[in-house]
Amino acid sequence: MHVLVKDQRLEQAVQLGQIILQKTARLRMIPLCQMPLLSCIPLLNLARDSEKTSPEAISPEIHEILLYGSVARSARDPGDIDLLIIDNGHFSPVFVQRILEAKDRSFVMSKDSPLNFDLLCGWLGIQDDPTIEGILESTFVDLHIFPLMLLTSKKFRDKIAKKMKDPHFLRNLFRNTLRYEHGQFVAVDIDDLACKYDCDLDDLR
Repeated sequence: MHVLVKDQRLEQAVQLGQIILQKTARLRMIPLCQMPLLSCIPLLNLARDSEKTSPEAISPEIHEILLYGSVARSARDPGDIDLLIIDNGHFSPVFVQRILEAKDRSFVMSKDSPLNFDLLCGWLGIQDDPTIEGILESTFVDLHIFPLMLLTSKKFRDKIAKKMKDPHFLRNLFRNTLRYEHGQFVAVDIDDLACKYDCDLDDLR
């Protein structure tokens, strides 16, 4: 029974990774007038403050989908599906703002959660997708979305860490992490990420 649940959670994580990447790719192909409402936020931010908003953020791009927590550890009785998405600044500003401003510093995406609407409907335009509905009916998805700055800026990591319930959240997260790659989750460590993005991640070791 435990093996079945463990395999099911990993397969559900793979399905989420596939859908998020597919819908993000679709956003880059459709005209602005057809984009879901929240996908227009980066354009509005650019018009309001061009110095703080990168033009590249208008076109959504996801750099990493990382799986962590009990599913990544292949725990005998896994809990939530814990996902960390690292993007180019298209999706992440709203989530970062919530973390910096929120009193409750944990965000869980369930079928009826605002995060479910924000990401899956408001940004990616997924309405009544049976795969997504099935996943969210059977488990919780703990979702964090950050810009690439999470890897490239220690100052930004320190700022986020101060707002987390667990100040060692990021360090613990990267101890057992899987990266979504070519339709599956594969092992990745700090050295892999530091090399790929040419950054110093010693504080996460």
